[in-house]
Amino acid sequence: MKLSITGRYGKYPNQNGATCGYVAESSKGTKIVLDMGSGSLRNLSKLMPYSDIDAVVISHFHGDHCADAFVFRNIAVEYVKSGVWEAPLPFFMPNEPYEEYAALKSCLGFDSIVIHDGCKFTVKDLELTFYKLEHPLPVYGVKIKEEGGKVLSYTADTVMCDNLLRLVEGCDMALVDACLLEKNHTPQSPHISVKEMAFITRDIPLTALTHLEKGQEAQILEEALSQNKNAFLVEELKTYQL
Repeated sequence: MKLSITGRYGKYPNQNGATCGYVAESSKGTKIVLDMGSGSLRNLSKLMPYSDIDAVVISHFHGDHCADAFVFRNIAVEYVKSGVWEAPLPFFMPNEPYEEYAALKSCLGFDSIVIHDGCKFTVKDLELTFYKLEHPLPVYGVKIKEEGGKVLSYTADTVMCDNLLRLVEGCDMALVDACLLEKNHTPQSPHISVKEMAFITRDIPLTALTHLEKGQEAQILEEALSQNKNAFLVEELKTYQL
């Protein structure tokens, strides 16, 4: 399995950058887009044709994870009407907040599928299992298992919780929320600290740090490496082999 990065920042895109967006690709070529943050759609087009997408997952409806999904609706409708896709594209997402869900569900180019804790789906040779995590909005991490192959876990945004441990257990790569340094973390913070996330993923072969805070990249990496020698910062438009 491969993981490609279309956006690595939280909050808002920076000059020539983008917020959260990723593509998980199986060895057989199945491609699942994980989140579509602001600017990520442009980067996605540099890596692959939109027509090659097999499914989309939206972890939650904060704009830095879903903004470009509302633009992608236009592409999806065009592709279905013109026959580029024979059927609407599987589109996995929470059903709340309802306004955002309804706006995407109404798209004729999407086969909208509501996700909930513990649900499992298969997209060709990839199995997706969703885990409800904790954040101000309903958020779901996803574990993607390749048939007879590797396992990728994506945390999206979360604080420490039991389901986070279940999500990352046994994976070959954890793509993790890494925006909040320990010195800035409080019990009320909506994100886990980099230090704690790195610690709980310390035995995983690869810990990919994303949802980064612009200007704090070096500090984030330093804090993660203090707990986890397998941690690294993801780079936009780069592909990693699990």
